[in-house]
Amino acid sequence: MENVTKALLMAAGFLVAVIILSLLVMGYSQISRYYQEQSNTIDAEQMAEMTKKFTNYDGREIRGNEMLSVINMVVDYNNWVKENSNQGYKELVLNISFKNVQSYSNTTKYDEFHIIDGIDYLIPKNLQNNCITNKPNDKLKIFSTRVSELVNSLSQNSLITNNSVKVEGTLQTLSANVHNINDWLKKTDNTNNDNSKMASLLDSILKTNLNSDNPDDVKRNLNNAKNNIQDIRNIAAKYYEIMQFKRAYFKCEGDNGNTGVELDNNGKVKTMNFIIKTNDSGAIKFN
Repeated sequence: MENVTKALLMAAGFLVAVIILSLLVMGYSQISRYYQEQSNTIDAEQMAEMTKKFTNYDGREIRGNEMLSVINMVVDYNNWVKENSNQGYKELVLNISFKNVQSYSNTTKYDEFHIIDGIDYLIPKNLQNNCITNKPNDKLKIFSTRVSELVNSLSQNSLITNNSVKVEGTLQTLSANVHNINDWLKKTDNTNNDNSKMASLLDSILKTNLNSDNPDDVKRNLNNAKNNIQDIRNIAAKYYEIMQFKRAYFKCEGDNGNTGVELDNNGKVKTMNFIIKTNDSGAIKFN
């Protein structure tokens, strides 16, 4: 009798253990399924949120300064994709089409962006396929670093010693006066008055001390600084291209009126298409 009781107790204990184990397995399965569903929900929400950042531009017309923000956003997104390759996202392709711009000739088509011959800083005159794209070689990355690059170049010019002018505001003022600087550099017979005006202009912008009551001193100061002035002219001309880009208008749409934002089969953004806006004559539209 005692053995039977022990056997029953052992059987009951085993049954209880099986029941507890089954409950644990069931509970773990439910908890795992719950967290998987939560993870899937988070992934879906994350994808929707990331996609919305780009699809919000579809069909919109924006100015170039916002276009630069879009470029930086695409660069940041693609960097994130590279760093999180296990997430299943692909790098986004961004195309900026210039096909609507009236082709005056192969060399003058994009002159509205350029101010000095021979300087193609942002928009090459021989733009391949009339389109800027970040494929191949992530070419659009250069846009996001252009201004800081020019400020750095300005800071390294030995003519400039005052730290207060080593800022983007100085580039803006220089680009507004780049025609005057270029005209002075191109002339071979500048008068004393021409030299005095140029020295005063540079002194006012760059806090230099080129001007003087003595015309010979002014001429000598400018001649000694001529190489530096040429570099400053080139920097200003490059910044001018950036300013023109900021003033232009772009619309998020594909060629022939197709969608501006293309999604893959999983609903993830794969391509953004922009076209530069033109007026009735085919010239680039600026604000």
